[in-house]
Amino acid sequence: MSLKTYISILKYFKSQNINEVRILGGEPLLFKKIQKFLLLAEKWNFDIIIFSNINIETKLLKEIFQGLRNTRIRINCNINHGDFYSEREKSRLKTNITFLQSIWIPLIIGYNIYEYKKPTWWLELAKIYNISHFNLKITNSSVWDDLMIDNTDKRLGRFIYEIVEENYKHIYFSISCWLDKSIFTSQQLQFLEETAGMKLRYWCSGNDGKFDINTDGSIFKCYPLQKLFQKKNIHIENIYKNSTSYSEVLLSVQKWFKSDGECTGNKIIKWNITA
Repeated sequence: MSLKTYISILKYFKSQNINEVRILGGEPLLFKKIQKFLLLAEKWNFDIIIFSNINIETKLLKEIFQGLRNTRIRINCNINHGDFYSEREKSRLKTNITFLQSIWIPLIIGYNIYEYKKPTWWLELAKIYNISHFNLKITNSSVWDDLMIDNTDKRLGRFIYEIVEENYKHIYFSISCWLDKSIFTSQQLQFLEETAGMKLRYWCSGNDGKFDINTDGSIFKCYPLQKLFQKKNIHIENIYKNSTSYSEVLLSVQKWFKSDGECTGNKIIKWNITA
């Protein structure tokens, strides 16, 4: 993303009283201008959430956060299974977590469910580093690509329930989106919501007021639907120049898009598989 596009985004957010910037990729901490982008967001008093796998050289990590206040930064750490990493990478991840905690950056571990295999590696990290917030994600691929996991499969509901049931006393679990209510039994739902205290959001219900902005400034509902928006021509420069309200942008993004049922992106992936 160019600095000009980024500044347009920050100016638009300020004009609409939006106080949070979320930076994701790819791997945003490998972006050469990332420190400058973070400094600008800090200077303008934005809360900042970075989505990163934090699997980068510790020296680079320290260079990025040198000179930042860090008081308004949070990192959502995307962690895979233990067998995904070499021993060197495991050691580096632990060193990076130690460093980030030493400069008081709050960490949340995110785990993307793409197979029914217990993610013991991040449970180990939780115990060692006292990380108590986990985001379970079911992020399927972009439309017209392959389906990673069937969101309507009851095995997914049982898998989520068992992870939470085993660990809820020392870990708070959240799920961003893509859940289908039918995957849980009534007893499982009662436990997850009442005993474990989870706020369950189904399909896009937790993201009604959100959209993504690409590196070129184009706007789309979310990553899985990016290809559907290529000809919509909704762009940050246009909405900032025309002083378009945030609610008007949301209407433009969602006027043909239904978020009260199964995700449109998920449906298209399935249609492509069965076609």
